[in-house]
Amino acid sequence: MAKTLIVQLTCDRCKAEKGDNVDGAETVTFGFDGYDYSLDLCKEHSEDFHNTMQGLIGWSSDRTRSGGARRARRAASGDDAGASAGAASSPRSSADRERLKAIRDWARQNGHPNLGDRGRVPQAIVAAYDAAH
Repeated sequence: MAKTLIVQLTCDRCKAEKGDNVDGAETVTFGFDGYDYSLDLCKEHSEDFHNTMQGLIGWSSDRTRSGGARRARRAASGDDAGASAGAASSPRSSADRERLKAIRDWARQNGHPNLGDRGRVPQAIVAAYDAAH
């Protein structure tokens, strides 16, 4: 049986302000304070959003890719033990790689057999490893 799925965007701002279901024209995604957001906006509110953001961007002093602010804030606070290893992060030293390998090996022997060879090691596992060593 064939199915047709129709997705209709409704302007989040019109709905919030007036209770109207105005057709959305664009989904806008943005980051703020380490969180990512998305809004479905009609043409009028999309233009308002872009104009407002352009003004704010003009005042800003930093520009990073998505997630960059989160990594910078974590590094500044000294909580970099849970930082992920990925394309957007800085290269790992051989000592970091050896430590992550040791953590993964320890985790697999201590109740986490499905922990992969790549990707982020959950903070809870890093903390448990540190507590055990």
